Amino acid sequence: MCDLPDSSMMSEETKTQSEAAVNNEASKPTGQEPAKEASKQTGQEPAKEASKQTGQEPAKVEKDAGPSTQKTEKPKETEEIRQIVRLRNTDLDGRKQIGVEITRIQGVGHNIAKSILKLIKIDPHKKLGLFQPAELERVEKAIMDPGAVGVPVWMLNRQADIDTGKDIHLNTADLEFARKADIDRMGSIKSYKGMRHARGLKVRGQRTKSTGRGNTTLGVVRRKDMKAGK
Repeated sequence: MCDLPDSSMMSEETKTQSEAAVNNEASKPTGQEPAKEASKQTGQEPAKEASKQTGQEPAKVEKDAGPSTQKTEKPKETEEIRQIVRLRNTDLDGRKQIGVEITRIQGVGHNIAKSILKLIKIDPHKKLGLFQPAELERVEKAIMDPGAVGVPVWMLNRQADIDTGKDIHLNTADLEFARKADIDRMGSIKSYKGMRHARGLKVRGQRTKSTGRGNTTLGVVRRKDMKAGK
């Protein structure tokens, strides 16, 4: 006759099986990493996992890029450029630099133009049409009397004037008038230069054997013309 298992033994075995089943269920992965594992990875990992569940992209973390390296655009000139500027009875182009354009005034060369602008502290590269009337008035006064602003005497074109005895600088119509007056004076005193001017010949010692045969001189008279009385 076989022995039947004891009921107490059967109950203990069922208890152990049920406990093992509970432990297995607890050990199964839940699809989410524990907090310690997430902390080891970068701070953006949990956001990615959450975005996979919600279907939305995580917000990007903006990094401090430091000072911007983009080039700043220079402000455009809002002032209108005057096309024509009148100085010393001469029309000048306002779109060009003042250091170049004022040399169009008769009696103002490059050297004296640079000296004047430097002494009155004006940028020679600035466009002429951008200057204010007060600044143009300063430039005009300096052109009329360069010695007053500090231009050296040796740069003036009328040193020891014969009428006033002063060192002055002439320009525009004054320069042309003074030149004609000097020629007339030399002709009236019958000086060599005056006589050469009166005859329309070269004055400064140039050769005249083969040059200077324009309309102002007699030139070569041919024999045929002499016979014909021309």
